[in-house]
Amino acid sequence: MIAAACALLALVVPDIYPFYAAAPDASSAARMLAGSLIHPVVLLALAGAGACELASRRRPVTAPVEVDEFLPALPPGTIRARKAALAIEALKLRMHKLDASALVALTVQAAIRAEASDIHLHPRHGGMQLSLRVDGDMIDVGLLPPDLQGPITNRLKVLTRLVLYVTDRPQDGHFPIATPDGSAEIRASFLPTEHGEKIVLRVGRTGMKLPSIEEVGLTPALLERVKAMLDKPQGLIFFTGPIGSGKTTSIYAALGHIRATRRGGAQIATIEDPIELVVPAFAQTKVNRQAGLDFAQGFRALLRQDPNVIAVGEIRDSETANIAMQSGLTGHLILTTVHADSAAGVFNRLLEMGIEPFVLASVSLACVSQRLVKQLCAHCRVPAKPTPEQAVRLAAAKLTGSSFFAPRGCPRCDSTGWNGRTAVYEILEISPAVREALQKNLDTSQLMKLAIAEGTVPLFEAAVEHARLGRTTLAEAMRVAG
Repeated sequence: MIAAACALLALVVPDIYPFYAAAPDASSAARMLAGSLIHPVVLLALAGAGACELASRRRPVTAPVEVDEFLPALPPGTIRARKAALAIEALKLRMHKLDASALVALTVQAAIRAEASDIHLHPRHGGMQLSLRVDGDMIDVGLLPPDLQGPITNRLKVLTRLVLYVTDRPQDGHFPIATPDGSAEIRASFLPTEHGEKIVLRVGRTGMKLPSIEEVGLTPALLERVKAMLDKPQGLIFFTGPIGSGKTTSIYAALGHIRATRRGGAQIATIEDPIELVVPAFAQTKVNRQAGLDFAQGFRALLRQDPNVIAVGEIRDSETANIAMQSGLTGHLILTTVHADSAAGVFNRLLEMGIEPFVLASVSLACVSQRLVKQLCAHCRVPAKPTPEQAVRLAAAKLTGSSFFAPRGCPRCDSTGWNGRTAVYEILEISPAVREALQKNLDTSQLMKLAIAEGTVPLFEAAVEHARLGRTTLAEAMRVAG
């Protein structure tokens, strides 16, 4: 009872965190409190208050209205580079003058306004390094003073409902937050390091507009092929790529296209971790492992809801994979992600999960591998020729071309030469020849050679084509897809 009250007391009164964290475990912390002058009745009252606090945390945290006093309110349509620069500069000026609670709210607000994908809090000798990832690049904001490291960690653990005194093993959680720029779902990861816990916050916007399939970076030829795949009544379409490569955005765009084009409507259901874009027309379910709701259980429950189309956040185990295969065979169109290094590598990953080759061949429609490249500003890009080293790499890949583009900078892109990011795609469609190869269990390299012969454009070649069209630079294409 006292240990529980102690834990709740730490949640309700963050200022006691240094005292509570100093105890090696919950029992010793309880003994320390029991030996103090706090009356047991007071502990019980605080426990009740802590329960109320835990219940209230189910609602989104609200960023203080005063945050607009520190961050410039930018008009809609402000270019991304300028927006990021202003938000980060405002954060730099104010971050040393706020307490932990206000600083956390301001940092998240600045990240949303800067359209950052991640917030990094890295403990180092002399303080905690604060950085934002914007358009794939890490931007160092500054070094927070050492006395804020504990309170910031404590505040984020309170928001994510994690165990405050656990500092020697990783913890993960998430919390919603409402800001003047819209709501967001923040995923938090805590990792022990030499100088304290490193914290990475993934910023998922829940109030964004549903992306269009025409806006995600598909070339005209690939766009027609993808639309044809999405018109199929059943089967599986796999998306793969590293974290932060835009897979979820592509899936949402595909679902939006299905909803807009299917005659008679389509019942679309999703199981996600977390829900990154709230779409009222979709039946969206969030994974809750503490309640026993994982991808497999949620997937199984969705099948009893009579959906036509199902999006599964990720296939990571054999149980979820088998449910997906059976669903694809029984009249459902499934869109999901699988972590692999290429489109052809998805099949090997699923075979490792125990899926039979003939089942995989029967149910698969396509694999989509993608990466994000920085996009050149269309108003100031200038022609550029490849360097000798780049020319050698092009020749090795049997690609030609001497006309590419480079950034220059203008007022429209805040003199950076860049304007956001766009996706590069490698799409492997399941043709009769590829299906036969899957049944024969060919390895990844052989399968990819066959897919290229059947018309698949490799990721590197697709990235170089983007550079040739002026969407990005040759150096960026080679860096991302090389």
